[in-house]
Amino acid sequence: MMPSKKPLIIILLIPLLLSGCFGQPVHEENTLPDNTNDDSSHHGGGGGGGSSIIIDDDKPTEQQGGGCNNSTDPINNISIIPGSTNTTINETLWTHVYCDAVQPIKGWECTITYDPLIVQAVETQFGGYFDGYDTFDSTPTIDNLNGSVTKLYSLTLGPGGEVTKKDVLVSIKFIAITTGTTSLTLTMIGIANSTQYIPVKTTNATVYVF
Repeated sequence: MMPSKKPLIIILLIPLLLSGCFGQPVHEENTLPDNTNDDSSHHGGGGGGGSSIIIDDDKPTEQQGGGCNNSTDPINNISIIPGSTNTTINETLWTHVYCDAVQPIKGWECTITYDPLIVQAVETQFGGYFDGYDTFDSTPTIDNLNGSVTKLYSLTLGPGGEVTKKDVLVSIKFIAITTGTTSLTLTMIGIANSTQYIPVKTTNATVYVF
């Protein structure tokens, strides 16, 4: 079932991007996120470069995200990792939107919400999921008044470019500002192949500030 208020960023862009010719993908090593990537751009060989992260496949409770909800379809999982983080005031922490795909993906989009009285977003960096492909990456918007990071999306350019693997879509750096607990919640989530949204389940995370 399609989310009712989702901007169809990926679906609207795909017909235009499929007309381009950008050559065959190459293999690249991923790098750890150490620089901000707040500029929308057309990247060669993937987005801003991200980290390949190995995590425990045992995930907390899942919520249904965007895509056609057909119980016979394989389910792709998108999680915020780590699922639980303990930190202290003025400490920074990286969180990662991690995709475990069982179907080919050409593009994705999401919003992350949080309690801005507990943590504040500092910067974003696109991950390594599309490494080796030319991509169109968004310019994310950080709103620490309302507690959201919006306009998070990326898709591969040209024909083909559908990827099935386990890797990071985007990383977000936060700073803890007050003691308390906040959820990091995925909303407006969608993943798509070249023609349509596909099923996805999401798993959120929690940050504890002491």
